[in-house]
Amino acid sequence: MKAIYLLALLSALFFNACDIFESEHIHRGAVAGSEDNTTYKKSVTLSDENITAEIEIKEGLEYLKILDGLDSQNFTLAGTKVKLNIENADTNSSDQNKSSIYKVKLYGVNSDNSDFIMLLQVTVINSENSNSSNGDSNSTSGSDNNNSGNGSDNNTTGGGDNNSSSGNGNGDNNSTGGVDNNNSNSNGDNNSTGSDNNSTTSGNGNGDNNSTGGVDNNNSNGNGDNNSTGSDNNSTTSGNGNGDNNSTGGVDNNNSNGNGDNNSTGGGDNNSTGGGDNNNSGNGSDNNTTGNGDNNNTDGGSDNNSTGGGGDNNGTLNTDSDNDYIPDNIEMLLNKDSNNDDENNNTIKDGLEGDALFDKQWYIHASGSPTNPSEVVSIEGNDLNLLNVYSQYMGYNRGNPIILQIVDSGVDIAHEDLKANIDINRSLNGAEQGNPEPGGFFLPHGTMLAGIAAARAFNGVGVRGVAPFAKIAGSNWLVQQSLDGLDAAWFSGTGANEIAVSNNSWGTYYTIDTFYEDIMQEGTTTLRDGKGRVYIFASGNAREDHADSNIQYVISNRFALVVSALNYQNKVASYSTPGANVWVSAYGGDDDYDKGPTIATTYPSGSATQTWDEDIKHNYTYAMAGSSAAAPMVSGSVALILEACPQLGWRDVKYVIAKTAKKVDNNNSNWITNSANLHFSRDYGFGLIDTEAAIKMCQNNYSNLLPQKKADVTFNAYLNINSTTKVELNVVRDIKAEWVEATVDIDSQNASDLDIYLSSPSGTKVQLVKSGTMVDQFHIPDANWMNGGFRFSTGAFLDEATAGKWILTVENGTQSTTALLKSINIKIYGH
Repeated sequence: MKAIYLLALLSALFFNACDIFESEHIHRGAVAGSEDNTTYKKSVTLSDENITAEIEIKEGLEYLKILDGLDSQNFTLAGTKVKLNIENADTNSSDQNKSSIYKVKLYGVNSDNSDFIMLLQVTVINSENSNSSNGDSNSTSGSDNNNSGNGSDNNTTGGGDNNSSSGNGNGDNNSTGGVDNNNSNSNGDNNSTGSDNNSTTSGNGNGDNNSTGGVDNNNSNGNGDNNSTGSDNNSTTSGNGNGDNNSTGGVDNNNSNGNGDNNSTGGGDNNSTGGGDNNNSGNGSDNNTTGNGDNNNTDGGSDNNSTGGGGDNNGTLNTDSDNDYIPDNIEMLLNKDSNNDDENNNTIKDGLEGDALFDKQWYIHASGSPTNPSEVVSIEGNDLNLLNVYSQYMGYNRGNPIILQIVDSGVDIAHEDLKANIDINRSLNGAEQGNPEPGGFFLPHGTMLAGIAAARAFNGVGVRGVAPFAKIAGSNWLVQQSLDGLDAAWFSGTGANEIAVSNNSWGTYYTIDTFYEDIMQEGTTTLRDGKGRVYIFASGNAREDHADSNIQYVISNRFALVVSALNYQNKVASYSTPGANVWVSAYGGDDDYDKGPTIATTYPSGSATQTWDEDIKHNYTYAMAGSSAAAPMVSGSVALILEACPQLGWRDVKYVIAKTAKKVDNNNSNWITNSANLHFSRDYGFGLIDTEAAIKMCQNNYSNLLPQKKADVTFNAYLNINSTTKVELNVVRDIKAEWVEATVDIDSQNASDLDIYLSSPSGTKVQLVKSGTMVDQFHIPDANWMNGGFRFSTGAFLDEATAGKWILTVENGTQSTTALLKSINIKIYGH
């Protein structure tokens, strides 16, 4: 095996310290977005660069979030959310009545995709401004310009871009340009072009017009045409008028009511009342309302047409106008032509190039060409089937990228193909926020995983990650192991609430410690605002050592999504560890780069030796393989699924993946079919992940699973296991199974001589562990490793009814081992 970094080697190295974890206390930290945090919306000026913005301050959190777009000569960030890192403050941010000055760092990406970091001063002021006059227009400092005039009461309260106007006049009012151009004119045309251009037209007021909200709250009452085009341009019309209300876009379609008081409130749904036709279309969710995103109200008698926006994330709809496998919003981000699928006229679609080594990434797009020194060609069609997904989703999430985490040996955050996607604020150096500096014996490992999951696309260099515009939160926990560090990575670290996926390409041969799943249980319960983080693990690379992934509690629990590895032939890789707990498969490549295609990915800058001749900087490698590589492919795929279907909980993610996975290697004898017509194998789980099919399922009237329920039954008796022993257990509660655990207490001379099976009431029979299974000699005191009870788990019974007779079968094939069955406990989790 040629210098390929495999999970099996990590196991012995990184888990010798497991015993000391048991004596440590888990320290729980505050979670971003929890109900203990109070949010204040303030107007700010980033004075050093003469930039205005709208921010959100959450008390007790060490970050600010810009809610409004930014434009300047040096960079383009219109419609994105940018993180500000607080350096210090002279007053408490929770004081709503006083000004505060913060020294902050602004992290972002230039229009040429290079990174920038600016040190700025943020002045926070009281934003409760109300102006009323007879024709005069007044604006306050910051980004909230509030103007009112000529008679009617017009009050605005809230965040940024609350723009209102009223008056009499004739003629045209035209504005073209940068941020927040606000125009008013009655009985004429009101036209505005640019980014963040908000336009209103009003005449004689018919009553009080009141609006409360966050960004881009625009109110008008009058006659005339109100047309706006650009990004973050939002308009609606209804009430006593004679015109149509037409809105096209994603989230942030808005509400108005009546011929007098115009009030809008709300949260997630799109509710509109008033006169005339009110037509709304879009593919987003949470169409608004009052709050932190583009809430616009208009009351008048004219046609009001608005096009643009992709939702609160301020992007365009996820469409691919030129069918080049790049969403329009990303083409706009990269200053590409979204109506030209071959901009350099080389007969190759734009989405199939733009990364120097993309042709080596057969696992994303198998073109039937050689990709490494083996010169073995890939097989067309044997890949992750992502191109159609890329026409809509790449992890960018309309300016609010999906965040995935790499918990490993660290990540090279300065790497040319990773730096644009690094989320440094959510990265960890040990247990503390900071640079996840690579280290340890397998120093390159985490950087290679990061490249597979989320290397940047279309930057002209290197490779492309499965979710190439997602953000990467790195962790070097494998180098600085502690229970507090793992708790920070999986649950309590800075910004933990927003991390959607945690990739863990490491494990151990054997463990019965439950603190891993204790942390994961908290993360699945509370993170992502209660929808739960998705924890992804590699099954292992010890197949040739007769290992079984079901004998390590860290991945044999219901919170872990376990991934096994395929080679380029869509067959189980020679090293991939099997187990009844495996959920899905992805590509790990061949174990020898001289024999078959391996995995192309990033490598710590300047240090790669096993690379292609064209990689003159030595930043990439072809010498990556293993279930370690398969796991981040699934992590990237989950990021894409959650971009498409953000409403999914962690159980729903597992469910749609299982229901849509592809059956491969049809002649493999390990395949079974359960009574819900789902295929399952100890080698492949439910099959090769199919991201496109999973997205179609979750977007096709899918309803999230009901709250999880549990059924259980216990058997206590002493039975000698001579050859074959069967025990029947009757489960009364009838639910649909998602996950089944069987804890078996057997006193045996050599527990690895036993085969154990579990059969459901419908007759589905699953092998929980196979005889001959080897366990880690460093952690097993003797061969009697089932004595006292050992838990085996599986998802193979997914969607089967649970009520009825379950049968646990123990086979003592050699009969040279004395074995005494003492008890069985079966727990079934489902809905």
